[in-house]
Amino acid sequence: MVLSIDDPRLVESFRAGENEAFEALVRAHRPALYRHALRKLSDHAAAEDAVQETFTRAFRSRSRVGDDWKLGAWLHQILANVCIDEANRRRRDSLKSSRWASSEVDAHGVAPALENQLGLDADHSDVVRALRELPDNYQEALELRYVAELEYGEMADVLEISEENVRARVSRASKAIRVLLRPVAARSEEQTSELQSR
Repeated sequence: MVLSIDDPRLVESFRAGENEAFEALVRAHRPALYRHALRKLSDHAAAEDAVQETFTRAFRSRSRVGDDWKLGAWLHQILANVCIDEANRRRRDSLKSSRWASSEVDAHGVAPALENQLGLDADHSDVVRALRELPDNYQEALELRYVAELEYGEMADVLEISEENVRARVSRASKAIRVLLRPVAARSEEQTSELQSR
């Protein structure tokens, strides 16, 4: 039986583990997933590996797929997670390498640009603590936007919400983390004032 990517039986066949359904899924989504991975990882080999890992994870998780799931959005979500894992692995590898070159190492795993993009004057440990205090959906929004560097449209696909809602969630999450970091900023200002008065 030949299944079209738009055929509702595709989800059922994929969930049942039919090779034809899985092959149709790979053929239909591989090019878009590859472009997505290449934008995030900026490396052809890493993008290929990320797409392969995405399909491996999808196949392993196929029994959990619901009848009304949009397989494309689901695959992009898996890919986003794979890219985050790859970014974290690269960061860990980079940190290990830089330990030999410098005694100052950021071991918290937060992208250095995150504080700058959010307009925060705090060190990584303060940001990590503040992120952990945020609701899960805010953490996820900031992670997808600033760590995985997804565009709002891509985030909408991954989170399965409108682009307008994605923008609102990122905005609210950014405001919430700034509020959580106000005491840190105040302490920093006090310390700076004390040093200047000496």
